[in-house]
Amino acid sequence: MEGNDEDEDVKLARASAGLLSDLESCLEKILWKKPAQNHTAHGRVHSRVRQKDLDYIINLVCSTP
Repeated sequence: MEGNDEDEDVKLARASAGLLSDLESCLEKILWKKPAQNHTAHGRVHSRVRQKDLDYIINLVCSTP
C-alpha cells in the first residue's frame, strides 16, 4: 500500500512541474506587453487581458488531475 502512495506522489510531482511551467509562461503573456527595444525586460504592464487567455489560466489552476 505504501509503494502505491509513493507512485502517486511521483506522478503528482511530475504533473505539477509541467503545470507550473505552463502557468508561468501564460502569466507572463497576459501580464506584460512585448518589450520595446530600449525598455525593461518585460515591457509594460497590460491594462486589458483577452478573455480566452484568462480562461486558459483559470482552467490550469482549477483543473483537478
